[in-house]
Amino acid sequence: MNYSEIVKDVNEMLTKKPEWEQRYAKYAQIIQKNESIYKEGKTRFQPKSPLYRYTSYSKVKGNIEYDIRFCGQSVATVTSQNDGISISTEGKDESTKKFFGIEIRLVDEPWSSTEASKFRAAFKKELQKKEKAKSREHHVENILLAEFGKKKSDNKKLCNIQPIRLCGLFFQMPTPLTASKGTISFAAANGGGIDILARVRHKKKYGGRRICVMELKDENKSDEPPQKVMKQAVAYATFIARLLRSESGNNWYKIFGFSNETVPDELTIDVSVVMPYDEVRNENFETIEPIQVAENTYLKLYSLYFIRNENGVREFVGSLKDDIKPHKSKY
Repeated sequence: MNYSEIVKDVNEMLTKKPEWEQRYAKYAQIIQKNESIYKEGKTRFQPKSPLYRYTSYSKVKGNIEYDIRFCGQSVATVTSQNDGISISTEGKDESTKKFFGIEIRLVDEPWSSTEASKFRAAFKKELQKKEKAKSREHHVENILLAEFGKKKSDNKKLCNIQPIRLCGLFFQMPTPLTASKGTISFAAANGGGIDILARVRHKKKYGGRRICVMELKDENKSDEPPQKVMKQAVAYATFIARLLRSESGNNWYKIFGFSNETVPDELTIDVSVVMPYDEVRNENFETIEPIQVAENTYLKLYSLYFIRNENGVREFVGSLKDDIKPHKSKY
């Protein structure tokens, strides 16, 4: 499969429709302006596993709101205001009842109230039924984010990797592209999101710390093998490369966790499929040379396959694991 052609096509789209540059520059300005307030708000409450806090650009730019998810599915919204922290299930009640059997409805309920505590406790009882979630792929995404996000190496299956967070929380990086149905097109503000954006630390000979664009699938099927999934990952990674080479690139580099650095003169972005391991469909992409996106800007293709157990991930294999720094040093 000719991934260089995908890079070429996406480059042409982004060049012909340059409106995205100013839009993403504005996104970066708003995120950096509100970041300290947003981070302060999230310190005021802490859900415990199996509930996780997520966010999005729209939540950071507006009211100080946080998305609460179970098995990757949104079940509540938490709002931080001067008079306290409140939680609401409005707009999510029906799906929560359908997939998890939980019928506790909350409307601007104080986070520390008895009803809010009962709501959070109910999900611990449902944990063994987690595969009932609306989107199995979202559930797997949540498992991987939790695994990658572990700070201690003692029980971490893959060290030297961390998901990139927005204001300290899990999120999906928006793009101006649609690529999920096989056809890649420019969609302006209605584009798809990157499943997992991460920072990885490679062995020294492979280039140190880099951004990695991950395209996740919960199945490894013959009609959607790794080679096909990689097309979508390459399209999104091409956008990230162009974003970092735009006028707001240094701001985004800081948002992505490189707080004391500017975008390097020579930039390589990792691009990886993340899928269940299959003995036949296990392409590692190691024979493909880095693909040039712009001057001194490249994409390096990888694979990362996971083997599940009932508690999460038992093991990772693939070319990304082979190139990541293996020892348990602090990330």
